[in-house]
Amino acid sequence: MLGYIPVDRPRVAVAQGGTVAAIHEPTRLTFVGIPDGAPFAMVPLDVAATGIDVAWLERRLLVLARFPTHSLARVIEPSGARVLAERRLEAWLHLRASVDGHALVTADTAPFGVAILAFVHDHLVVNPFPTRVVPVVVGTADAKFVITAHATIDEWDPVGLIAQRRLRLPATSAGATVTAVGGSARVAWWTTREAPRRIDVLPLVTRGQPRTHELPEPIAQIAGQPHSDLLACLGADTGRVYVVDLDGRAPLRVLDTTPVTHAHAVGLVVGPDVRVLVSEATMPTTLVSLDASPARATPPIATWRDEVVAWTRSGLVDRVLVIPAVDALAHRLGIPAHLTGAITLCYGAHLCGAPGVAPVDLAHLLGGRWDEALGAGQLAKTDALIYARSRITLAPAYAQLLDDLP
Repeated sequence: MLGYIPVDRPRVAVAQGGTVAAIHEPTRLTFVGIPDGAPFAMVPLDVAATGIDVAWLERRLLVLARFPTHSLARVIEPSGARVLAERRLEAWLHLRASVDGHALVTADTAPFGVAILAFVHDHLVVNPFPTRVVPVVVGTADAKFVITAHATIDEWDPVGLIAQRRLRLPATSAGATVTAVGGSARVAWWTTREAPRRIDVLPLVTRGQPRTHELPEPIAQIAGQPHSDLLACLGADTGRVYVVDLDGRAPLRVLDTTPVTHAHAVGLVVGPDVRVLVSEATMPTTLVSLDASPARATPPIATWRDEVVAWTRSGLVDRVLVIPAVDALAHRLGIPAHLTGAITLCYGAHLCGAPGVAPVDLAHLLGGRWDEALGAGQLAKTDALIYARSRITLAPAYAQLLDDLP
């Protein structure tokens, strides 16, 4: 799959069922379909927030934004990027994990403590979580939350809000600082600060599983699904992507993620087949099949024109692409940087064979500058754009100039 190209360093969240993923950049969330990888909706993010976490509540996305005095939680329907519910919470919250329709959040200070957020009957419901200690490391296993506490891992039912099982860590992890935790119906796993290359495993159903998995480099991120025994791991040094089979049925695999060369984020896609979503800033998001050999979908080589076309077709023009060829043309014409996106969008329409750009789309791109969109601003004083019949096009001479570039 050759898909969406993030501009900034991304994070990835894949919905259970493996049909949609959210690409999280500092200023926006982009929903992409799986397996085609095409972006179909975008949500701008509040840049005033001091931090933003996202997680799936089944097929809807929970977005938790932190501000100096409060947090704001929103539930978003990917189709149309509609906000289904919103709730202000008077605490500085972190979204630790989600499973099925429940998310666990923690506060840095009392009295909020720990809570479960759930989307019920079109409302965002907050239920206190009955624990005296605020957990920092939380994961999921099967349909439960797993929480580390001292030398144990506790399994919690998110519906009944009761602890169902306590697992004691082996002596090899006693006293270590747990950095990540998770599991499935058959195993629990965790990583520690003291052994950053290693995944430790505790079998819940004994099938001869390996007790440890050692990677050739420290692990920057682990992506899993609560009902799967596979993990996608991101190497901290090289950006390589590894696949670990906790059940021990297959050895450690290193994926070919071409054209991504140094991944920034990964997500595990568990659907009709198992794949890994790989994302890197300025590179096409890639979906790698674990059933193919070699384990990748082979995409064509992307050029800057491919990037312009993908951006134009997506309709996600809240942020302007940085295209050196367009920037050079804008500079030559005396067009300031904050208006350069108009040239990019009009050239993208030209490449797509479209009759031009609608004024409303140009106004949206330029942050509500209707004067520029209607031919009464600085752009109209140049000869770069042509305004006619409710469409804006790039002047043929300049379209040809860009066409002639490599």
